Amino acid sequence: MPKLFDAAVFLALFCVPITRAQESAAPQVLTVCEALRGIDLYRGKVVVIVGRSNYTFEGPFMHEKCDPDDRILIQGHRWLSAIAVGAEKPAVPDQAFPVGEDILREKLRQLSDYHSDAQGSMVKEEVRTIAFASWVAVYGTLESPAKLKPHMPPNKSNSRNTPGNGYGANGSVPAMILVIRSKDVPPSSDGFRTIDNLRKELAAESQPAEPRSATDNQSKSEPAPPAASKPASCPDPAALDLFKRQIAYERTEETYPLKGLSVIHADVWERGTLTALYIRERLRDFVATVRIVYSVENHEAQSGYTCPVQQNWKECVQQHEDLEAASSDIRRTCAATVDMRTIPAWRPSPNDQTKRRIADELRREIEAKWQGVQQIVIRDFNLKDNQITMYLKMPNGDYFQGCGFSAAGEPHCEGWHLFGQAPVSSIRKWILEKPYRLK
Repeated sequence: MPKLFDAAVFLALFCVPITRAQESAAPQVLTVCEALRGIDLYRGKVVVIVGRSNYTFEGPFMHEKCDPDDRILIQGHRWLSAIAVGAEKPAVPDQAFPVGEDILREKLRQLSDYHSDAQGSMVKEEVRTIAFASWVAVYGTLESPAKLKPHMPPNKSNSRNTPGNGYGANGSVPAMILVIRSKDVPPSSDGFRTIDNLRKELAAESQPAEPRSATDNQSKSEPAPPAASKPASCPDPAALDLFKRQIAYERTEETYPLKGLSVIHADVWERGTLTALYIRERLRDFVATVRIVYSVENHEAQSGYTCPVQQNWKECVQQHEDLEAASSDIRRTCAATVDMRTIPAWRPSPNDQTKRRIADELRREIEAKWQGVQQIVIRDFNLKDNQITMYLKMPNGDYFQGCGFSAAGEPHCEGWHLFGQAPVSSIRKWILEKPYRLK
């Protein structure tokens, strides 16, 4: 008995301090795949998850390709390898992120895509999709049902669509992180084209310094092109018109990034046919530490992305854009104010000969990708849209797909994607509000 008593005293004296130390220790840092593979271990725990965060019109989520099919085995079933991002909870003002940036970057460097982005060779499959992507660290509580029930789509023996009990469309996302605090961790790697490299390159041009406004946080080393090289107006009217058309299109969706804003203020970066608009306003469905950038290139709206608020906005733009594809070496910047109330409502293009030709070509592309498709219904479109949403009736069930669209491009449909955060019922309703039957 004395030995048992001594052991109890030892535990009472030493275990309590250890527990308190654990409570005050930095949370564990995980990739998306690590969090999902250990979901039974991390469920209900406060953790930090690092990875690529995407905001599409169906909402924000974090994604990592854990297996070749973009899914992961959890409790005997294949789930989307993604984590939904819950609403950001108020944090203590000025409270530091609980994990240092060097630790976050060390974890992110385990991901091959992060290496690719650091080398300036970002994957282009998402071009022309309505997605805003950035590398982030999210600090919050990881949630997931203790017993996950997978989505059961229709098949030959069962015509019913049975949603799972996860998150997003059809409950097909297995976990959600409820955000306490988030932090952008943009790619940067020694030996690659880093922010310092950009500054040196710009300084080497030895051009006169560009006048700066109080809102312009450009670095002192960044030069501006001679005033004589500037066109009559900035931003380029054609690019601004495409930007407004993109906003008009996004307004037709259930959610869109600029919801609730009547006036926006943008910092504009231009080079040749490339125009980037950095939106200064904080957006209600985004984490507080990032801002959105819209991009127009070669007379087409491109995919968007986010920039951390602490980073020079021009440096962020130059890290994301394909500068090699720009048609000019001359850069210029300006500011623009857009009254959202003056943007006309989106309308589909008239169903003239040109639109019918594009629609026929689009049908053939879809048939080639979805062999055996019986019906194809898309939401009616404008030839200047950069997104197509479609309903596909296949022999084994109904499917909903999206793709990046270009009327002038070939193929017209690229960057195929699902709707991981949107209910199927809302996608169906949105398509059938303005249906355009291809087959």
